[in-house]
Amino acid sequence: MVPLAAKKESARRRFAGKIVLRKLLATLLLSASVLLPTAVIQPASAVTNTTKPSVGVPLNEEISNLWNAISLNSINQALANFFPGSAYIQMKKGVLENPSADFSSRLLAFFKLDFSAYHQLVVTGGPSTLVGIRVNPSQVSWIQVGACENKIGYWHMGPVRVVYKQAGIVKSFAIASLISWNGVWKIIHLGPNPRPHNIGTVDSPLQGAGNPGPGGGC
Repeated sequence: MVPLAAKKESARRRFAGKIVLRKLLATLLLSASVLLPTAVIQPASAVTNTTKPSVGVPLNEEISNLWNAISLNSINQALANFFPGSAYIQMKKGVLENPSADFSSRLLAFFKLDFSAYHQLVVTGGPSTLVGIRVNPSQVSWIQVGACENKIGYWHMGPVRVVYKQAGIVKSFAIASLISWNGVWKIIHLGPNPRPHNIGTVDSPLQGAGNPGPGGGC
């Protein structure tokens, strides 16, 4: 027979082992929760639009990408610089009856039409090379929440002039309107807004570099 004292000691050890195991499991669970990506717990609608986008190197890189897309007639490449539909829906939800349809049938549709018109302008007359962009930083303005039928404030700029050279001649066109999303400039209107006719339209094509602006608008 096992002495009573030995039985009590064995029971005490089993109990102590369970306590240690519970503490170990609790520690592992806590560690696992700390390792979860922060994106899991952040609201999907979190926006940091108060950050003013640069009108320097980042904007030049964006316009360079757009120029290459226009030259190659690659609408998919150009869409990287266009204002995202999911962001537009956040800005207009509860203000417009159907912001998704407005984005697709108006903003995106005009962007695609305008893109084709800009491509035709650039390729007609021979090879073209990008010279640079002309921007007036004083024309960048903050659009308050509630203005221009928007639920989220943002920075606005436009028109910006894109300068290029073709057959030895300096030419330019305008990008009508850019607005910010999370600190990055995005094109909201490539061609003029409003426009005289519902067709693809190049904004202010000129011989020479032209001047950016005027400021204002949404």
